[in-house]
Amino acid sequence: MLRFAKVKANLVYIQEEDLKPEFQHKLCAFSKIKEPLIVIVQLKEVSANFKPLINNLKEIRKDKAKKKVINWIKICFSTHQNLTVKVIDFLPTTKRLSLDLEGINRIAVYQTKNGGENILPLLKKRFDPQHFELNYFS
Repeated sequence: MLRFAKVKANLVYIQEEDLKPEFQHKLCAFSKIKEPLIVIVQLKEVSANFKPLINNLKEIRKDKAKKKVINWIKICFSTHQNLTVKVIDFLPTTKRLSLDLEGINRIAVYQTKNGGENILPLLKKRFDPQHFELNYFS
């Protein structure tokens, strides 16, 4: 990232269940932007008491989400230079989610209306209200 530069970034926060072909099509609109783009996929939470019948189910779900995002990147982002993708299986907090926001002074967050409340407090701590823009996918 550029230090001391006034850079705007876009952050797309997606729930695992939203990674459907029709939603991925909407995300291709971001291929036209030049600003840094951060995509975070939040895996669906499972109960601590849940015992999967398949070993490494969490890793399988992470890999599946990554493959969907990688496929989307191949289709839409063949030349995007500032793209970061993270698949997380935990609630985002400053201690658990490492995002390199060095040099970014403005951020536009895009999410569905049914998700995102987990990451918003983290970003609102980092950015002043006049440098924070919240957008919803329909």
